[in-house]
Amino acid sequence: MAGARLEKLGTIFSRATGLIRSGAMKEEDIPMWYNIYKHFPPENEPYFARKPKPREIVQILYLEDVIRAFVTKYQELEKSGNFLEDQLFKATEEALSLEGISFDIKQPQIKQKATAQTRIEDIMAESSERILESAKSTLAEEFQAARDKQKSNKQNVDSET
Repeated sequence: MAGARLEKLGTIFSRATGLIRSGAMKEEDIPMWYNIYKHFPPENEPYFARKPKPREIVQILYLEDVIRAFVTKYQELEKSGNFLEDQLFKATEEALSLEGISFDIKQPQIKQKATAQTRIEDIMAESSERILESAKSTLAEEFQAARDKQKSNKQNVDSET
């Protein structure tokens, strides 16, 4: 009978909560994800009847994709046997350009992605350097404050005696 309800009446979290409250699930049997989910619940509770939000699928073309397409097309043309060895490279490049894939490495979209990747790496390097510098300065300040405190404590002890 319980199998007929499937996942339509509640989430796995609500079911686990019910089992824990009723005592059917022991403390040692609680799944690891339960406490994490309890403390950090999702913004929108997963529910069977909720429709997914429609999203536009973005086409992403990386340099590796161009290389993979070139190698695949090169192998196809090589198997066909219609081209000489010295013509094969040029024929592959032309076939790919007819399919809308440019083999030109100076292609703007690939160059932009490479530039964006470089920029991301630069930002990450700068931020890690800043964090490291601030940590060094913070540690130096803490050590200096600890030394000053020790000196003042030592002077207070010396003045009391």
